[in-house]
Amino acid sequence: MSRRVANQGGAKRGAKTYERPGLSEEEIEEIREAFNLFDTDGSGTIDPKELKAAMQSLGFEAKNQTIYQMIGDIDKDGSGSIDFEEFLDMMTAKMSDKDSREDIQKVFNLFDDDQSGKISLRNLKRVAKELGETMSDAELLEMIERADTDQDASAGYDHTIRFWDAASGTCNRTVKYPDSQVNCLQITPDKKYVAAAGNPHIRLFEINSNNPNPATSYDGHSGNVTATGFQKHGKWMYSGSEDGTIKIWDLRAPGCQRNYECPAPINSVALHPNQAELICGDQNGCVRVWDLTSNSCSFKMTPGGDNAIRTVDAARDGSTVIAANNQGQCFVYTPLTSDNYELRHSFQAHSEYILKARVCPNVHFLATCSADKTVKVWDMKDFSLVYTLQGHQRWVWDCSFSAVSSYLVTASSDQTARLWDLSSGETLRHYNGHHKAVTCVALDDSITDKDNSR
Repeated sequence: MSRRVANQGGAKRGAKTYERPGLSEEEIEEIREAFNLFDTDGSGTIDPKELKAAMQSLGFEAKNQTIYQMIGDIDKDGSGSIDFEEFLDMMTAKMSDKDSREDIQKVFNLFDDDQSGKISLRNLKRVAKELGETMSDAELLEMIERADTDQDASAGYDHTIRFWDAASGTCNRTVKYPDSQVNCLQITPDKKYVAAAGNPHIRLFEINSNNPNPATSYDGHSGNVTATGFQKHGKWMYSGSEDGTIKIWDLRAPGCQRNYECPAPINSVALHPNQAELICGDQNGCVRVWDLTSNSCSFKMTPGGDNAIRTVDAARDGSTVIAANNQGQCFVYTPLTSDNYELRHSFQAHSEYILKARVCPNVHFLATCSADKTVKVWDMKDFSLVYTLQGHQRWVWDCSFSAVSSYLVTASSDQTARLWDLSSGETLRHYNGHHKAVTCVALDDSITDKDNSR
């Protein structure tokens, strides 16, 4: 019944011919049919509820608040409803915007041949070559710099956190951390805050803000906080400390919700991608797996005797857990169950301390940072050496992969951080400005790849 009335109304108004730039007669007719379908009383106008339904029939979603704003913008006579000509004007603009976005996405996909969600230096070099353009790496990097909005954060012993433009190496902002040195940095999953862990506090700072003060603080540890991280949806945070405890903090409520005690100082903590297990490495050489469902230690291993485990990490796909010690040894485990981790491989990665080990997001590479002043990149398939990254003048404390695993940022006691291109093993950028050792870095490059940041 409603459709019959609507079509009668459409026939009545069909005498007038409408034209809009960029729309064919068929597209205008499709818009007319959608309008008539929801103009059930044949009045020649539709109200907000009918407008929303008409837009949905054409493939556009809009919230109620947006619908009312649209009517306010295009309702020329102030009636609170819109006629077909007003509706046609609005849909012409909407369809034009949609076409533009689709065209832009098509062009982006031509560059992004590896479907990484990013246009990298390698992608640009390939396209330039195909087009017969002779452009240097510096010129191509300049193009990336102009478009790139990614940020690095670094911190250390000079009691500051510095935020950098990742591509240009320019420091955009400096936040003071007067309590102590900063031991580790971690960016929240929603990219709004960076957690800075010191001695003994954890403080969260807004990333896109000029506020120099922490948004919130977490107090409860009695010693150096050496590790921190977040549940993948940002519901809770975990931390590990030299006081021998691992704590879980609900970000929606004050105070510590859970506390796990170990008999030795904690050097590193990693969250298994199943979000149900915490893996920690301690000063006594022990790796423990904490089952968050049973609130108990489900597995324990001492791969290198009593040599301190300096760092642990879990591959994003859950296939591998890495532990590394102060003798330069790496141990590769396969998690079978929460109470059974199988030692799959071990190898001598460095001649001195390994201070950090990181598996990249796509699980192709393992990076190890060492007191021997180098960073080594290993192939995760067989743990063969891919690169030895040389350039830092002192201990290399930390590293962070880009979301698509193409770049690596490192932090060193030489007071600098560096950005490395993993397609060549070369340094792309130096981050200079700290006055003492840089001990930690975090990379927020998830603007186009939100699910893979690390």
